[in-house]
Amino acid sequence: MIVKGLDHLHFHAEDCFAHAAHLSDAYGFTLTARTAPGARDEAALLTQGRIRLLISSAPDGRARDFVDRHGDGVADIALAVEDAVDAYRTLTDRGAEPVSDPVRMPGGTVARVRAFGDVIHSLVERDDPDDPLPPTEHDLRLTGHTAPAHPLLHTVDHLAVCLPHGDLHATAERYRRTLGLDVAYEEYMAVGGQAMDSKVVQDPRGHLVLTLIEPDSRRDKGQIDRFLEAHEGAGVQHIAFRTDDIARATDSLRAHGVEFLTTPDAYYDTLEQRVGPLRPPLDTEALRSRSLLADQDRWGRLFQIFSRSTHPRRTLFFELIQRDRARTFGSGNIRALYEAVRRTESTLPTTTGGA
Repeated sequence: MIVKGLDHLHFHAEDCFAHAAHLSDAYGFTLTARTAPGARDEAALLTQGRIRLLISSAPDGRARDFVDRHGDGVADIALAVEDAVDAYRTLTDRGAEPVSDPVRMPGGTVARVRAFGDVIHSLVERDDPDDPLPPTEHDLRLTGHTAPAHPLLHTVDHLAVCLPHGDLHATAERYRRTLGLDVAYEEYMAVGGQAMDSKVVQDPRGHLVLTLIEPDSRRDKGQIDRFLEAHEGAGVQHIAFRTDDIARATDSLRAHGVEFLTTPDAYYDTLEQRVGPLRPPLDTEALRSRSLLADQDRWGRLFQIFSRSTHPRRTLFFELIQRDRARTFGSGNIRALYEAVRRTESTLPTTTGGA
C-alpha cells in the first residue's frame, strides 16, 4: 500500500482567518496553529479528533489563482505516506501527473501530484506522526489552545467529488492504477428528470474514501451540473465528518449557528417501512425533530444530515454521518426525499387564476 490514509485537507481561502473562525465557532474545531500576524502568506491549522484542516491565503501564486477561479474550497487532499520520494516515483511511473518534486520541509518531506481539476494530492511523509503540525511551507506556530477530550466530530468519513460528464470512469480507473484504490460501490441513480452516476473509491482499510459523481448530460440539469458551473470545473462538493452521536452533534452545531437542510415531514411517514424499526435515542420522532435522515444497507444503518451551504457560490457544504456498521452513503435517502416532496406537493391545494 502506498497511502496510509488522509493526512489533512488544505483549503485555499480569500480570508483564511475568517474561514477558520467560522469553522471553529460553528463546528467546534480548535485553532491549533497559525502564522504570525503580518505574514505575507497566512495560514491556520484547525483540529478536531483526527481531523486536520489547513487553511491558507496568499496575495499571488497557486492559492490566489485557485480562489479567483473557484472561490474558497479544498485545493489539496493531502495523503499520508511512509516515504514521499518512493511514493512520488511510484505514482508518476504509474501515470500520475506530477505537480512538484519531493521537497524537504520542517517536520517531513512533501511531494505533489494532480488529483482532479485544480485539486492536488500532497504526499506527506512525517518525521513524527504525532506532531500536530503538517510539513508545510507556512511558518505555523502553535497557539496553545487545547482540543476537547470528547470531540463532536472525529474523522473525515468521505469526500464527495463532482466531475464533468464523461470523467467518472477514467478518474476511478486512474485512482485504481496509481494509488491502488478499489471501487467499493457504484450506482446510477435517476430521480425525476435528473440522473447521476457515481463510484466510491477507497483504500483497503477505508481510511481514504472518495465518492466520485458525474451528471448524466442526457437528462435535466441538477445539483451536480450547478456545482460544476459555479465552481468552474471538478472539485470537492462536500466533506462528511463522522460522529458517534449525531443527535448531540447536530444540536450543538445548530446552537452555534449552523443551518441544516430541512426534511419534509412526509419523509418520516414511511421511514420505518424503508429502514425497519427505530429505537431511542434515534427513533423516528428524534430524527423528525432534527431533520436527520436514516438509511439501511445489507451491513447496517446510517444516520446523516447536510448543512446549508454558506459559500457565496453554494459550492461547498458539510455532512454529519453516524454509522452503525453501514458501508454505503445514504443513496436511498435521495429517492426517499424526492418521493416525500412529490407526496407533499400532491396534497397542496391548487388555485386558479389570480396571483
